Formats: sequence, C-alpha cells, structure tokens
Amino acid sequence: MCKSCVDKITKYGKFKCPLDNKVEKRSEAFLDKIHERKVLSLKVKCNNNGHGCAWIGELRDLQKHADDGCDFAQVCCEFLSVGCSHQMKKRDVGDHEDKCSN
Repeated sequence: MCKSCVDKITKYGKFKCPLDNKVEKRSEAFLDKIHERKVLSLKVKCNNNGHGCAWIGELRDLQKHADDGCDFAQVCCEFLSVGCSHQMKKRDVGDHEDKCSN
C-alpha cells in the first residue's frame, strides 16, 4: 500500500492487514522500500513532452529536470505587468523579450 493509504488506515494507532486480516500496531507497519525504488526507477517522459521536450529519465529525476528549467516549459513574458500576455517555451524567451522591449 502507498504511504497515504497506510496513514489513513493507521490513524487510530492500529490497522487490519489487507492480506491476513491481523490487527497490528502502527509501529509494526513499515514502508516497502523495494517497491518504492522500483517505482522511482521507472522511465518517464518530461511533462513538456507534448511541447517538444525529448527528455526521458527515471521518475526520481523528473522533478530535478523540471527544477533545472526544462527549455520546453511554458512561461509568460517578463513584461506581463506592462501588458504583454504572450506565453512561450522557455527556450524562446530571449528572442521574444528582445522584440517586446523595443
């Protein structure tokens, strides 16, 4: 079970195992690190795949890819506060803002 399901089940200090129906104390429940590692090792595409990003990597690295600034992420023009509502791929910001600032 995922951690959020275990947390709901163990809210009151005990839970009934869905496999053997034994009632256990919360302290006897443990996270399944083996399956967590398997899931985090799954290959995934960037959330911006539909916008042209070809990044494919492990699920564990997806957030880092996004935080490092995927060039295909959709962003707003820096001049939004003065009326430019143009949205573009991050990699196109420089060209657009050069035009926008002139």
